[in-house]
Parts: sequence; structure tokens; C-alpha cells
Amino acid sequence: MVDARGGAMRGCRHSGVRIIIPPRKASMPMRITCRYLRKEKLIHPPPLMEGEACASRILEMGPVGARFLGPVIIEVPHFASTRGKEREITILRSDTGESWREHVLEASEEAVQEVLNESFEGEGEAFFLTLIITKINSIN
Repeated sequence: MVDARGGAMRGCRHSGVRIIIPPRKASMPMRITCRYLRKEKLIHPPPLMEGEACASRILEMGPVGARFLGPVIIEVPHFASTRGKEREITILRSDTGESWREHVLEASEEAVQEVLNESFEGEGEAFFLTLIITKINSIN
């Protein structure tokens, strides 16, 4: 549960997922849900081109359509080696579970640091992919 006081959640069972909702970013109390899905169990998995692979399991977030009053942080561990500039990581999202599109990150490193500084102490863990969003749909 998160309310106007904000909150942080770390996934259980060594999932490595962390969600940070700063104070005054939730307009009403809401229960945030987050679970990993297996790609094989999806009716419409994300489209992958030749040579592409998932860097982590697919993450389903809820409640669908929840809106925040400002940026929140979602950290998802990944296991991809970027090997310098040879590879890149692309974040895909699905709002309906049927079609996929690239998730556009609209914040800078400074914005991420500002959210961390105004809310909770960051733990500086390595190999985390940080997303800043203002709306939860299904981010996968």
C-alpha cells in the first residue's frame, strides 16, 4: 500500500525488483502489485528480432491505469552484458497485453537522483535498469 507519505517496496524471493514512490506522488491510497511472468505463458509475447533476447523476465504491474502526481522509480535487475557500446537495452511496454511498444524514458540521471534524494536513501546497487514513469500500465 502506498499513500501521500510515499513508500518503497523490494521484491521478495530475491527478485531484485524495487519500486520507490516519493512522498506526495500518490493522489490516493493504492495497492501496488508487481509480479514476474514467464514469456512462454503469454498469449502475445513481445516481438523479438533475430539476435534479440529478453534481458529479464517480463514484469506485470498494477493497478492498471494508476496515475501518479510525479515520477516514480522502478528498478528491475537484468542479466544482459552490454559489452561497451556493442549492445543496447530497449524497454518494451504493453498497455493491453496484446501489442508492444518501446517505453520512452523522459527523465535524466539528475531527475532520478532528485527523486532518490527527496524520498529515501538510494542503495546504489549495480546492474539495475531504472525506469521513471508517471502512469502504471503493464510494463513488461
